[in-house]
Amino acid sequence: MPAASTITAILGREGLRDHVAPVAHPGIRFEADAPNHRFQMDFKGWVPSRTGRIIPFTVLDEYSRYVLLLEHTADGTFPAIQALLTDCFRRYGLPWQLLADNGPPWGSSHPRTLTRLDVWLLRLGVRPLHGRPWHPQTQGKLERFHRTLAHDVFQLQTFDSPAEAQVALDAFRQVYNHERPHAALAYQASASRYALSPRIFPETLPAIVYDDEVPVRTVTAKGIIRYQNRPIYLSEALGGLPVGLYPTLVDGVVQIRFCARTITTIDLRTLDTTPRGVTPVSEQV
Repeated sequence: MPAASTITAILGREGLRDHVAPVAHPGIRFEADAPNHRFQMDFKGWVPSRTGRIIPFTVLDEYSRYVLLLEHTADGTFPAIQALLTDCFRRYGLPWQLLADNGPPWGSSHPRTLTRLDVWLLRLGVRPLHGRPWHPQTQGKLERFHRTLAHDVFQLQTFDSPAEAQVALDAFRQVYNHERPHAALAYQASASRYALSPRIFPETLPAIVYDDEVPVRTVTAKGIIRYQNRPIYLSEALGGLPVGLYPTLVDGVVQIRFCARTITTIDLRTLDTTPRGVTPVSEQV
């Protein structure tokens, strides 16, 4: 069988192809409408120093371009990133949304599966979002900031150590937030557009509560619940935590919710009895 492109070329050569103007698909522009509506976070690609790699981790407020966190970290595990985010949230308050890509430690090799970061954020009342794979433009503001960082800091000198580089990162963040004009902000500094979030970071995670009449199941360490004698796989990240099973208008179709997020919908009429029945949805944009 010839390739589709070959068939298309033959039809075009013989004048048998309808010539329809291609439809333009403009890219979606992600734009927060207020400070703390959505934060973006990511690692910048590592930079060498004379005694080790420098790996900047950035958190940026999408509306104001204010850089909330710019910190070298040699530890890319979830506990280390959770600690950095905790310090950030304590200082600036909670956003409504937090956008990250699908890389570790916040992403998953199974993009429809909730991660430990997703679960922690949902318990804080923050909506986790993930860019689609191979779409770095979703975090365009952060990508643009990292290009500026590379040019203004790392292109000028090679640092003796990550600790020395952190001093330069702190100084750059101060200038970037309070002195540097931004064309997208009518040539104002980021600090002129940013204000602390009124949502205070809770030192103790809020209790997970569902409606009284809703069946509640606790997820096992293997990410499974049982409902009507059927095992249903959700996510290991939910291990030990309760989920609520909400009926829908369709008999036999149930929504499974964790905190305020509907993580999946199951159809008990067709659901396989094996633990691989369904997977929860991790939101992508």
